[in-house]
Amino acid sequence: MWYWRLRSEFTKFIWGRGLFISLVLVFLWGCAAKGPAPSEGLSKEYRQYLEHNSPPAKKENPEGLPGPVFKTISPLDTRRLTLSLHQEDALSVFYLIAREAGLNLVIDREVPQYLSPEARKVTAEFHEYTLREILEALCQTLDLSYEIRGGIIFIRAFEEKIFDLSFLQTLRASKFQLGGDVLGGIGGQGAGGGGAGATGGTSQEIVSPLKGQYEVAGETTQKSTDIYAQLEASIKALLSKDGTYTFNQLTGNLFVRDHPSAVRRVADLISRLKARYGRQVLIEAKIVEVALSQGHELGIDWMTVRDSRLAAVSSATLDFRSGMPTLTFTYQHKPSFEGVLRLLENYGQVHILSNPRVRVMHGQPAIISVGRSVGYVREINREVVSSDNISQTQTTVETSAIFDGLLLGVTPHITDSGEIILHIVPIKSDLVELRREEFGTDTAVTLPQVNLREMSTVIKVTPHDLVIIGGLILNRKDREIRQIWGLGRLPGIGPLFGQRTRGEQKVELVILLRISLV
Repeated sequence: MWYWRLRSEFTKFIWGRGLFISLVLVFLWGCAAKGPAPSEGLSKEYRQYLEHNSPPAKKENPEGLPGPVFKTISPLDTRRLTLSLHQEDALSVFYLIAREAGLNLVIDREVPQYLSPEARKVTAEFHEYTLREILEALCQTLDLSYEIRGGIIFIRAFEEKIFDLSFLQTLRASKFQLGGDVLGGIGGQGAGGGGAGATGGTSQEIVSPLKGQYEVAGETTQKSTDIYAQLEASIKALLSKDGTYTFNQLTGNLFVRDHPSAVRRVADLISRLKARYGRQVLIEAKIVEVALSQGHELGIDWMTVRDSRLAAVSSATLDFRSGMPTLTFTYQHKPSFEGVLRLLENYGQVHILSNPRVRVMHGQPAIISVGRSVGYVREINREVVSSDNISQTQTTVETSAIFDGLLLGVTPHITDSGEIILHIVPIKSDLVELRREEFGTDTAVTLPQVNLREMSTVIKVTPHDLVIIGGLILNRKDREIRQIWGLGRLPGIGPLFGQRTRGEQKVELVILLRISLV
């Protein structure tokens, strides 16, 4: 009886608990069931739009990108060593360094030839130095070179190195001549008749007398500006008796094979030469003429200019070498051109002749020329040739040219401290007239009348300084013709309907230069 009662109670418990557990499992299964995909309830057109406009999936390692780069660490840089040497053979020390670094060692056969056993003895003390530092110190002491390639240390008596020079091959020369004959020649031109079988004759020569010999001259030859020739001469002096070199000017490559100390000397020379030769100077110039007004006929008062508040004056130079006194001021800092020009307007009307801006390399001459070239007849040679009772005259005419305008030559030199040394040669020539002079019945030459202002000076400035060169004063003669239009051109009576006036005007040439390093 109790058995069936116990069985009935157990059955009720199992069914009650089982039903509860079943309901819980059904509920959890319903929560975990997946719903329809988002695209199932969308239209076909919208699904296509999502497929074409969805961003591409990101790749963890995009193709085409380089992998990480790891620095190769040499055992010579990681291993440190404390070493004490006293009259030890350097070759044995090299074996020790190679063994400590786990590298192989090859000693060139030329090393024993140039280093005797006594010369290989070294005395040194190293405390916690890397193997590379010890190796470099020993090689520098013994004038040897080393190279690590493929796990092998190569010790050599000679070092080979290729230098890339890439200097300009164009040779430039400059020449200046002040106070002498500045009229350059164009060349000869022949004219006249001639015949065959000439047996005799007479000659006549007429020369235009245009000379005056008081001059200040200077010249920079092509040899002095040939950087390759100078470099080759220096290399020959720096190499040892065992050293060799190969030089190709076309490609600008220099190959040197010598002891390491000589190669280092050549490398230091080329490095310094490149640093100096590659520097440039920017020259900004304003060249003006001041027509001095009444009361300032003696010229610009440069003491007033010096004491003005433009900037501090670093130097002032008075030069008498060009035949007339010229004054050169150098201003520190950066006064403006406009401020100086406004100051010059107090002394008369300012005319700007040229406003150049040029870059010049170290030691290279530069020239700025603005004006015109006027030709004239300089020399006539007439020769009478007679042959078989026939006389013929052969005439040769030599022409020349005179420059009417402004010429400015500049050559900069840059010092190690950054200062700039300038050689400046300004020449201003004004053609007044070409006067025709006749000699005899059919012979004439042209005599030009020229107003000339020129100077040569050497100054030292610092970058961004303003240089003022003045004092070149000229008494210019002006001629003005006024006439009634039409009537003044009538032959014979034209001058009655006009007026000619002559006057004199003093003008001063002023050169403003701003120098900067590029």
